[in-house]
Parts: sequence; C-alpha cells; structure tokens
Amino acid sequence: KYFVTVRATDKAGHSVTASSDGFFIDLTPPDVSSVKAYFGLEGQYVDDSGAVIDQKFTSLPYALGFHWGDEAVDPETGVLRYDLAIGTQPGVTDVSYYITGSQQRQGAVGMLNLRHGQTYYGVVRTLNKVGLHTNFSIPVTVDMTPAVCQLLDGDVAGQDLDFTARLFPRLQFSCNDPESDILKTEVAVGYSPGAGDLLAFREVDAALLRGGLFKDDTRG
Repeated sequence: KYFVTVRATDKAGHSVTASSDGFFIDLTPPDVSSVKAYFGLEGQYVDDSGAVIDQKFTSLPYALGFHWGDEAVDPETGVLRYDLAIGTQPGVTDVSYYITGSQQRQGAVGMLNLRHGQTYYGVVRTLNKVGLHTNFSIPVTVDMTPAVCQLLDGDVAGQDLDFTARLFPRLQFSCNDPESDILKTEVAVGYSPGAGDLLAFREVDAALLRGGLFKDDTRG
C-alpha cells in the first residue's frame, strides 16, 4: 500500500503535512481459471437433486442466458462487475456487444436472431476495480428441429409387418438428432397412431419390449 504526503510551508516558516488514505497498485486482471460456467440462468437447468445440468443446447432463437457458480479471483482490488456479450467464437462479440452488468453471476441477452445448428458463446468480461479484465466463454448450440424417428412393426429387418401371430410382438425403431442427439426414448401403445390408451408413454427398457402389452384384435 502506498501513501502520498504533501508538506506546505508558509513564508513565516510554518509547515503542515497532509497524507492520502493510501492506495494499492494492481497490474493483474481477475483470475477466472476456477470459474465454472453454464448455459441457462441460475436454477433453470437442474436435476432432481438440485445439481446443475451442464446444458449445451437451446431451442430458442431469440435469447440466451448464462450463469457461473464461482466468483473470479482478484486479491488486489476485487471484481467490479461482469459484462455479457454473444459471439460465434470464444472471446468474439460479433453477435451482441457487451451489456454492462454487475457483480451478479448471471446474465441474459435478448432480441437475438440465432441460426439453427450454429454454436454460440456467451462471452463474459470480468473487470476489476482498475479496469483490467479477463474473458471466459460458455458454448451453446441452437437446435430448433425435433428428432427424426422410424418405427417398423415386427423383427424382420427393414420390413413393416401388418399382422403377427405373436402375443409379444417385437418392433424396430431408430431415432436420431444430428444437432443435440437423443436425451431419452419413450414408447406408448394405443389403438390409434400417437395414442397411449393401452400404455402411456414411458422410457424404453428391455422389460417393456418383452412385456405382454398386446392382444388379438378383438379388443376382448
């Protein structure tokens, strides 16, 4: 810590001194190496236990929000604020320039026009109290289309059967999503396409596919 002292002497020989309250010199920007950052505002993507889900995809084309659970470290002057921008590369602000923030560890940018399949980055500028800054970036990919699924009745590869003598018929299905992949697959059984009046949607597992879910067409 440094102090500046001024001494004034008048023509009668009297002297007086006054000192500043001191200041520090800070030549280093904030350290963000331990910051864990996520897409979504705080509490938006959590599991049943309350733990943060590291979400990497969004279906919204007009807004992006981010939060970071740990504070940047600046032992000399401390963090003044976090500013948020959006870019198409880490550290780049070519979509939205920095919005002045605060010490709150989350932020959002709206009125965007995001493209399907494009990966964007929330670019967080961390400033200390002398204006030095460090950036970190949080990726998210825009996926505005649903998965594509193909389902065939029966277990003959590539063939869709209209009739079967099995009480425990099998099926073939495949689902894919080139942008965000498949989170889970569910199956329902009903008397019309898309219906679940015989069995409501539930996640696919081996026991379900082997179970006695069907009977003959008399609806007995």
